[in-house]
Amino acid sequence: LCEFVASVAFGELPAEVLNVLRTGEVVAQRKGETEVRPLLVAATLRRLGLRAVVKAKKEQLREAAGDNQYGVGRKSGAQLLKKRLEAAVELRPAAVVLKVDLKAAFQNMHRDKAYAAVTTCEAEVASVLQTWYEGESTHLWRDIGGHYHEIGSTRGFDQGCPLAAAAFAIGQRSVLD
Repeated sequence: LCEFVASVAFGELPAEVLNVLRTGEVVAQRKGETEVRPLLVAATLRRLGLRAVVKAKKEQLREAAGDNQYGVGRKSGAQLLKKRLEAAVELRPAAVVLKVDLKAAFQNMHRDKAYAAVTTCEAEVASVLQTWYEGESTHLWRDIGGHYHEIGSTRGFDQGCPLAAAAFAIGQRSVLD
């Protein structure tokens, strides 16, 4: 099983199988009274394989992401960032924080920017990233009548993808440093 999961992670599969594993189903989850949060349910084998890659390269990815980010190698990064901002504002009472938006950041990252940044520091992970995110990803949404609709994606990283945080943080490092 381990060998097969590794072959999935590195994309060592027939193109047809890889395409199926790149496809996820978008489902809606209620968020509060009026909002809906879209969730992507991806292939379990893909997630297992990519999680193993991230775990094996944990230290290299943390180093590549740098110290000015809160998503890779930091437990509860969003909470830590919030506390750091609160402390900074307390130290500077005249300072104002207009807005901190932590929503959908991974889904809006330009893939080519992240891929280029990852390539410069971790070639093996860059190859895996390219396998799963090169070109358009197609996901499926099922309407109330049970009919499926395709949703194309050429930007960002799939929600829940084990590589998403590292790709995003490494892709943003040049801006944050």
